[in-house]
Amino acid sequence: MANTTVSIRERIKTADGRWAWSQKIPTPTGKLKPAEAERRGKFYLVWTEKGKKTETNVKGKTFEAAVKAARAKERHLEDHADGFSRPDPLQPNERKTITENAICNGWSLRRTRKHSKPTSNRCANSKAGQLSPTWMRSITTT
Repeated sequence: MANTTVSIRERIKTADGRWAWSQKIPTPTGKLKPAEAERRGKFYLVWTEKGKKTETNVKGKTFEAAVKAARAKERHLEDHADGFSRPDPLQPNERKTITENAICNGWSLRRTRKHSKPTSNRCANSKAGQLSPTWMRSITTT
């Protein structure tokens, strides 16, 4: 069975001005106390994936953000161990908007007027958006 535990580590500034690692903090279960949740610092997540230790920093600066990221990563590792494929919650989203995708594929998003010639977009030659007057009359008369 795969290791699906994620630990939290914190960088702590020592009295002599150096930065040191805290001990691994296991992901807490249940609710956090308000004082615990608002604790600020530099937090990192630590887990083992494919036999290698992986560390990544947490986007937020509160302990609550670190716990939320750790729980999401644990769910991701559990799903991966069970054979489910879903995107990593710690990686940026690679989705594109419709406009970005259309520009990448070379589609034209300009609107055409009825009296102008169709441009090179796919819908210009189809009559998908045009209703015939006889069809409109059949709807209104019934």
